[in-house]
Amino acid sequence: MRANNARAEELVAAAVNCMPKPNLATVRNIINQYKKHPGGHSFIHDSGATVVWGDITRLVQYLPEIRDVSLEKFCSQYTIPTSKPRRFVVHIDSVKTSNMATNALPADLQEILGQSQGKADLLIVDTASVVCLSVKQTGTKEVKLGQQSTTELYAFQPEPVTLSGGKNFPETQKAIGKITAQIGSALVRPGTLKPEQWEKLSHNPEQQRLAILKARWPEEWSRIVDVTMGEAALSLDTFLFAAFSVPAIHHARNLGEFLRHRLMGKSNGDAEQWITSKAGPFRLDSAIQQLSTSKDVLVDWRRRASSTGKESWIISATRNKRNYLICKIEPSFDGARAKVSQTKGVIYYFQEGSGVRAANQGSVWDLLADVSAGSPRRE
Repeated sequence: MRANNARAEELVAAAVNCMPKPNLATVRNIINQYKKHPGGHSFIHDSGATVVWGDITRLVQYLPEIRDVSLEKFCSQYTIPTSKPRRFVVHIDSVKTSNMATNALPADLQEILGQSQGKADLLIVDTASVVCLSVKQTGTKEVKLGQQSTTELYAFQPEPVTLSGGKNFPETQKAIGKITAQIGSALVRPGTLKPEQWEKLSHNPEQQRLAILKARWPEEWSRIVDVTMGEAALSLDTFLFAAFSVPAIHHARNLGEFLRHRLMGKSNGDAEQWITSKAGPFRLDSAIQQLSTSKDVLVDWRRRASSTGKESWIISATRNKRNYLICKIEPSFDGARAKVSQTKGVIYYFQEGSGVRAANQGSVWDLLADVSAGSPRRE
């Protein structure tokens, strides 16, 4: 989960995108509206734009104080260029959990928001287009590219490949099934869980059986976790081999497909996908498409053991003689401990890898910005 200060900057990005040329008084006014209505509100700006947010109670204290200097920084990083008046600027996460806020939107935008399954933080609508903006806090030590806990199909070339997460591994399912079959139909709360934890699992017998398994057969469970992590490691090897240990003609296309999953997800088909950067926002969908058709991209990957022995997988790429560290992948077993009620299984954490990036290496954001540098800016 992203830190509250990073989420709070999404609200600042919403404020500066309400008008073609933001000014200090207007942005401060919108931020004051956030503080005045932390439970959710729709505020109509003088320009005609409606800013909509849901429950942001936990974020209000992290809203930065906006001054002339900081406003210039926020505008340069977060404002999408436009000459057209905005209709709506919507903070997606908070609105999706608030029916009150959602009802402030017209039917067509409610439909767009309901279909949104991508990685964007803001929905920005003007008279001619719908824009999804992903806000990346540039000062953050380690920016996440997302996570995966299910099984996803990646359309790599020459052959598509799946990457499985969760508990979706043959040996894992076999081992769990063999032990949980001994539990029977009487599901009694194990002493490792509090009554309120058990109550939350009342509609999920599978999770209840896993909780019982962890408490009653700790040694067997420890072996299951080890086997699952081993299967996840092999799955990552197979996945990255299929993507990048293939003829170089496929590298750019497969890297684009990888980044499309990680940075865009299941996005709205007609919406423009944008992302912020130190140099200003750029079209993420266009950058990934341009990357996919590049002729001079070579991708490499390797396993890397940390000082603690925990393994990660590193992806790097070279384009126009410049090397970029694309991503660090760390698999982890979520819910392995008996005192944790939810047993989710393997989650792959995709990070930008700033801690392992060499001084002369660019980041994934540098690569996408470099690829999009020659593209025309939005009017």
